[in-house]
Amino acid sequence: MKVLKIIGSLDFGGIEKVFEIVARYHTGNKADIVFLALGKGGATQRSIVELGYRVVVWDKPTSIPSIALIGQLIGFIRRENPDVVHTTGAEANFHGIIAAWLCQVPVRVAEEIGMPAHSPSAKWVFKQVYKLASKVIAVAGQVQRFLVDAGEARPQKVSLIYNPVDIDAFYGRQRKADKEPYVILSVCRLDPVKNLETMLRAFAQLQTMTGRKLAYWIVGDGPSRGALEGLAASLGLGQSVTFWGFQQVPAAFMEKASLFVLPSLSEGLPVSVVEAMLAGLPCVVTKVGGAPEFIDHGDNGWLIDPNDQEGLIQLIHQIIHTDDQDINVIARKGTHSVLEQFHPNRYLELTGKLYQDCQPQRKQV
Repeated sequence: MKVLKIIGSLDFGGIEKVFEIVARYHTGNKADIVFLALGKGGATQRSIVELGYRVVVWDKPTSIPSIALIGQLIGFIRRENPDVVHTTGAEANFHGIIAAWLCQVPVRVAEEIGMPAHSPSAKWVFKQVYKLASKVIAVAGQVQRFLVDAGEARPQKVSLIYNPVDIDAFYGRQRKADKEPYVILSVCRLDPVKNLETMLRAFAQLQTMTGRKLAYWIVGDGPSRGALEGLAASLGLGQSVTFWGFQQVPAAFMEKASLFVLPSLSEGLPVSVVEAMLAGLPCVVTKVGGAPEFIDHGDNGWLIDPNDQEGLIQLIHQIIHTDDQDINVIARKGTHSVLEQFHPNRYLELTGKLYQDCQPQRKQV
């Protein structure tokens, strides 16, 4: 079975990492999967190529709608003749599913990775697009409910499949966090929706009230980096905040941190949170998106209101001053709660079964 996987870009980010994990854990013929980035390539593209797969990068504008992009996709799909077209993200879903339907690809799978604030007209457009799909994958239960409640997809059209995490890269690594400084870590794309401005302001206040030396590490890159660096400077945070940029191996930073924080305003399934939990880090996470589906507040992690800066400050202050043994119990529970649920083999098994189930039934002679 030949699968064409289409995405907006293959540079860096959580959903791009999923494409790399698929390539790393796939045990079949590498020629059976072709990866296509409609926009730019980059770090993830290079990683997948190094694993021996074919990656095609077009570096085209991906704004919806693009008749030219649909036309180019039609030509490409006809030449490749895949059995399955699996698209991920709004731009790939819109252009890729329409093109695959026009090419009469037997199996057309769209994957929704978040809960976009669609206008009524956009909801109608995606409702029509998803009618052309064989199935729509939701990466979290909340995303599944969003698609159905918004009227974009019928309940029987949507399948819940959690994104995988690279178990080998994160699970079982030895934690090496120092007592001083106490390192708080965020790993994400630097985008306004990640709400790191709130975390920076909270960190500035925590420095004056904890009585301990603190450090805040931000691993990732993106359009908000300059603004975040400017805010850190204006808050007088100096060398206590480090912007590490995009890192191919974030597990090395997780080993040395004491607490992981992700205060996003919106999420689908926060892959970096699952990675941190696998690495044994206690996690403070926004209560939107998929995180509440695998975090029980106070038991295997903590959930926060992303708009409650004072609540975030008080919670982190409490964690910092909680006995290490109690924190380690919560961290271990977090690790075990995600170990099986997000294993790449489970993801590949579920998507493979979905592809098979969507194959058109042959008529009996």
